Amino acid sequence: MVVFQDLLLTYVFNIYIDGLLFSLQSSDLGCHIGSECIGCMAYADDVIIISTSIIQLQAMLDMCVRFRDEMDTKFNAKKSCLFIVGINYKDFVNNVLLGDDITGQLT
Repeated sequence: MVVFQDLLLTYVFNIYIDGLLFSLQSSDLGCHIGSECIGCMAYADDVIIISTSIIQLQAMLDMCVRFRDEMDTKFNAKKSCLFIVGINYKDFVNNVLLGDDITGQLT
């Protein structure tokens, strides 16, 4: 019975998180490779949001917050971080917010 419950919970969670992933993907925000928008990826309960600009990244995080509020769930900003790569990776970046919480920054 436990295995069935685990499978059922996994299936239900996938349906649930699909709504967020679809919203992010259809927003056309994020990183593009050719004509493909690669704005987010997910594995289990981890979601990676990829953007070429802080403004678009914040807009995508705001979408996550709206989804969180509509679905009455939580995201853990303490387990979230901003990872900057590229030529200007040492440049100052304003705080990125997940709702009212500031995400950490790695460089």
